[in-house]
Amino acid sequence: MVVLGEEAGEACDLPFAECGKVAGAGDVADERDGMPEQEYKKPTRVVDPETLGVEGHKLPTLAAAEYVSSFRPTSTLADMDNTLSFLRAKIVELDASIEAQRSALQDLEMQRNNALYQLNSKLDPMARLPFEIVSIIFAYCLPESAPPTPNPGMAPMLLAQICRFWRNIALATPGLWTGICIDSVPRREGFNELCKTWYMSARSLPLSLTLHCPFRPPLEALVKQHAHRLQDLNFTLCPCNKTGLPSLRAQGPYSSLKTLTLRFQSCVHRPSQITIFPRLDDIVKMIFEAPQLSHCEPERILASIDTQSNSAAILPYLSLPALERLDISYFDIPPQQLVDFLSRSTPPLISLRMNMPESQPWHLDSLFECLELTPHLTDLELFCIPRANAVDSRIYAFRTFIELMEQTQDVLPNLRNLTLYVRVFAREDYLRLISILICRQTSPTPLQSLRVIFHPNVLKSHVEPDDEVVVALKVLVRNGVRIHVGFADRNFIA
Repeated sequence: MVVLGEEAGEACDLPFAECGKVAGAGDVADERDGMPEQEYKKPTRVVDPETLGVEGHKLPTLAAAEYVSSFRPTSTLADMDNTLSFLRAKIVELDASIEAQRSALQDLEMQRNNALYQLNSKLDPMARLPFEIVSIIFAYCLPESAPPTPNPGMAPMLLAQICRFWRNIALATPGLWTGICIDSVPRREGFNELCKTWYMSARSLPLSLTLHCPFRPPLEALVKQHAHRLQDLNFTLCPCNKTGLPSLRAQGPYSSLKTLTLRFQSCVHRPSQITIFPRLDDIVKMIFEAPQLSHCEPERILASIDTQSNSAAILPYLSLPALERLDISYFDIPPQQLVDFLSRSTPPLISLRMNMPESQPWHLDSLFECLELTPHLTDLELFCIPRANAVDSRIYAFRTFIELMEQTQDVLPNLRNLTLYVRVFAREDYLRLISILICRQTSPTPLQSLRVIFHPNVLKSHVEPDDEVVVALKVLVRNGVRIHVGFADRNFIA
């Protein structure tokens, strides 16, 4: 029950008189009869809220104690906790439902991909071939002249992007990933991951690396990580790059390295400003860490551009017992140093490109000793093109070799291909070569190819053979010997 009085009347929306009418206003009027107005006191009425309609009063139809208790703080916090718990549970339920739908969608996508894969397998003719045949076909997609570059538009990366079937075969064919050619400075982003995937696909096969760019930190890390697996290492560096090989040699040991090629790009600076890299001691230390090295091609490794004699300083430090191919056509090596190197190494050399020295002439004894140390040699190229101030020494060395080959077949018994680069050539030289070719035809390993290449500045009339020589050489050609006598782009015997 609620006590209503003067104050309650003021708080009520209805006028007090109207409230009195609802609660029995006639009784109040009887009590006021005969009383002075100033003595009249407004009575206190006890009103049952249930007698008030909802529209007639704002109080809810609750018992007083129950209505008051509904606004207590403890009851409000409990209801809020219940609401929050319910909402959290609802969110968890919805998340679970979303995850279930997402998993179902992924499952459907996987089923669709599998069906598409099976459809492609039925339609793709490659899928009907054995795995080994497809791997061989993929191998023929690689470039022939150099290792492949990491180019998405070229094999092997292109093969791995056609479809999943091709990708699986490409990644399962280690031979596609054994070599890589990098022709620009790589960015750090993604380069390490690319090389990791590339060489990981090669599994345990030996690796080949070709660089046509400055040797920067990403490449140092690559070489250092795989130095023990590198079998072929090829560099094309700028002579002015001071950070090239010294960083490389510290990445060893190169326990599997068999081929080392170092080339240098032409530089636009004046010769007096160039110091050619790498330094000889860097080359020596690097080669020392490659005990299996069999092919060494250091091009233009000079201490300075205006001195050549000190280039041979590398040989006294080397012993390469596994060497099979040697290119020293840019060296001016004294005969005795080359003899000492071959005596110390005793390599199974099968290919030699050599520059006939200008500093010291080859004598018959020293030349014989040198060639006797290379009994397995099958390919020999001699550069006998002197400078203007060294014509006599070069001609002497060239004719010494021709004389020695004519005298005995014990020298270079396995020689099959001979190339001479010369500036002068007389009729007597032609006749000696013809004699050598005829004698070698009866040996167990006859000479199969002869090339005499003249310097492009030489006058044709000074080196062209006469008709008798041409006829004799053409007879040898009909007997199966490949002969080229003339300039690089013109053969007098053709």
